[in-house]
Amino acid sequence: NGYGRSILTRPWVELGGKCQINCPQTGFNAEIEFLCKPFYGGSRHTLTGTISHLAQNKPFCKLSGEWNNVMHAEFEGGPKEVFVDIHSIPHHQEAVPAGQQAGRV
Repeated sequence: NGYGRSILTRPWVELGGKCQINCPQTGFNAEIEFLCKPFYGGSRHTLTGTISHLAQNKPFCKLSGEWNNVMHAEFEGGPKEVFVDIHSIPHHQEAVPAGQQAGRV
C-alpha cells in the first residue's frame, strides 16, 4: 500500500503493509513488512523481514533497514551485515533517440 504523507508541507509517499514472495523452483520464501512512520518519532521508509526455506520451520535470515537506502541481514548465528546498499548499485539511464520520443510523457 502507498500512503501520502505530510500533505500540508513537503509531501512524500510511504510504503506500508506486508508482502510475501515465494519461489516454487528453489523453495525459498520471504516475508517483508514495510513499516509506516509513526506520527511522532521513528523513521521513514523502514522495513523488516525474514527469509526461510520450505525444508526448515524457522527463518534463517532476518532483514531490517530502509528500502531506499541500506538494508541489513542477520543470518542465523552470524553478525548483522549489509545486505543491499542502494547507493552502490549502478544506475543506468535510458537513452531514447529524439525521433522516438514523441508521445512519451
